[in-house]
Amino acid sequence: MQVHSPIPTLSVKSCEERQQHLVRLMEEQQLDAVLIGDPRHVHYYAAYWERPFFAPLFLMTRDGVRTLVMPFECDWPTAVDIKKNYIFNKVATMVEEQLQNSLLELSTELHNVKRLGVDFGIRPGLLPVEGIEQVDLYPAILKQRRRKYDDEIELFKRLFQTTEAAYEYVRENLKVGVTEVELYAGMMQILGNLQGEHFGFFGNDFRCGEGGGLPRYRPAESGELAVIDLGVECRGYRSDMCRTIAVDSPSAAQEEAREQVLEAIQLVESSVRPGVSCREVYENAYNSLNDYRGWSFPHHLGHGLGLSPHEAPHLNPEWDDYFEVGDLFTVEPGLYHDELKGGLRIEEVYYLGESGLEKITTIPTGY
Repeated sequence: MQVHSPIPTLSVKSCEERQQHLVRLMEEQQLDAVLIGDPRHVHYYAAYWERPFFAPLFLMTRDGVRTLVMPFECDWPTAVDIKKNYIFNKVATMVEEQLQNSLLELSTELHNVKRLGVDFGIRPGLLPVEGIEQVDLYPAILKQRRRKYDDEIELFKRLFQTTEAAYEYVRENLKVGVTEVELYAGMMQILGNLQGEHFGFFGNDFRCGEGGGLPRYRPAESGELAVIDLGVECRGYRSDMCRTIAVDSPSAAQEEAREQVLEAIQLVESSVRPGVSCREVYENAYNSLNDYRGWSFPHHLGHGLGLSPHEAPHLNPEWDDYFEVGDLFTVEPGLYHDELKGGLRIEEVYYLGESGLEKITTIPTGY
C-alpha cells in the first residue's frame, strides 16, 4: 500500500485572498461585520478545521480585525489576528451549548455591531448582544466557492490520491463469491490508513450487477460489473469519482458499452471551455449514449465539486449553467441494461484553469 504525504492545509495567503470577498460584501451591503459559523466556511476563510461536533466561529469586522473562536489551539498557521477559546467541555464532558458558548466569546467584538452578515441562521436570542440585524450572505459565499483557489486544488489532488487507492484494493480483491460488504470494509481500512483522520460519510455506490446502491451481504457473481462510485471527505471538501470493475472477464457487450462511454467523455473534453453551455454539453453526450443498442443513460452528466457533494457547474438539463474559469467538476456518463449485468459508469474529474482543462483523476478506466 502506497504511503501518501500529509494532507495539505489551506494556505494563509489564499484565505486572505478569499477574505477580500467578505470585505467587498461589507462595503456593498453596509455591514459592520461578518460572522462565519459553518465549519466548512471557517476552514475556507481562516484555515482552521475541527471535528464537526464543535462550533468554531470566524468574525471579521469593518475595520479588518479578524477573530477566531475555537475549542482547541492549533499548531498550523491561520489567517486571523486574534484567537479565543470557548468552553466546550466540563471535566471532560462536552457541553451541549457549543454554539452559544462560542458566541459568548464575541460579546465585546459584537457590542457596536448593528448589521451583521452571516452564513447561517442564528436562532433568536442566541447572539450575546441584542438589536443586531442579520443579513444572509450564504448565496454570495456559494457563488464565491465555485471558483477554486490553488490551495483547494492541492487539497483535492491529495484527496483523490486516497480515493484512488480504494480502487486499487477493489481490483485486487473483487472476485466471484466476495460480498459487497467485504469490499466496502476493505476500502474503509485503506482510507483510514491513508487519510489518518475523519473521512465523512463514505459513499456512494458499491453494488455488483446494479447501477448503484449501498453495499449488501451479497456475493459477487460471474459476469457482473461492479459500479464503484466513491466520495471521501477531508476537512469539509469531498471527492467523487467512479470506476466500473468486472467481477471476472467482461463480455463483448460490456466492452462495447465501455468504449461508447469513453467516446462520450472524449466528446466532453473537446467541448469544455469558458462560456460553453453545460446543458448543451449534457445534451450532446446524452444523444450519443441514450438508447444506444437499447441501453439507457438516465442521469446527469456531472456536477461541480467543493464544500458540498454537488455544486455548480451542473451538467444537467434542469440547470442553465455555463462553464467558468475555476470550475472543478465531474463528468460521469454511463450505460445501463440487464444485458450489461447492471451497467457501467466512468466518472472523471477536471479543473478548468486559466491555461485550459486539467484532468485530476488518474487511474485507468479499464475493467
